[in-house]
Amino acid sequence: MKRQSRASGRFSAIMTYTQGVAPPIEFSVQLTEKDVACASCELAFRWRRCRLPGVAVSVAGIAVLFLGLDWLGVAFAVITLGLMLICWGTLMPRILGRASVRQFRGSPAAQGKMHYQVFEDHLTITSELVHTELRWQAFLKAKETTGNVCLYLGPMVAYVIPMAYLAPVQASQFRELVRRHVQAAPARGRPLFRAGS
Repeated sequence: MKRQSRASGRFSAIMTYTQGVAPPIEFSVQLTEKDVACASCELAFRWRRCRLPGVAVSVAGIAVLFLGLDWLGVAFAVITLGLMLICWGTLMPRILGRASVRQFRGSPAAQGKMHYQVFEDHLTITSELVHTELRWQAFLKAKETTGNVCLYLGPMVAYVIPMAYLAPVQASQFRELVRRHVQAAPARGRPLFRAGS
């Protein structure tokens, strides 16, 4: 028996139910530059973490300067280091976001509509230019950003899946499969697996 499920034109999905067999999840994704930029920006949290230490180091340098404890220009060096950390933490996410969008624009395969079929032991990704079948073990880690799940094949290579393309039931099933089969990213940002998700 097949059940067709649609919502607001953003996704098209077919869920096939077979008695005794976990249903595969099917959905199609058309990534946009905005999707890529948002995912890249949220995944750059490591760089943004430089800002807080930068502020602390700068304040310490200013305090040393005002207390008259400066010795051989150490305060200015500390302030400079703090400002560099702040700039690094502010600029790097933007630079990486623009680089990701530029890479997306230059990849015909990434711009095409991708059709995903998600099974218990693997998933297939198909478009006009690509047909890939990947076992869950091929993914290094998984991370959820606001509205996206990123499945990493390597430290800098990931499939970005906007969850808006999945119906709520499918999103739940998909998260459960990822939870069981793919190691979650380190718990420094927003965790992929929350209680009750």
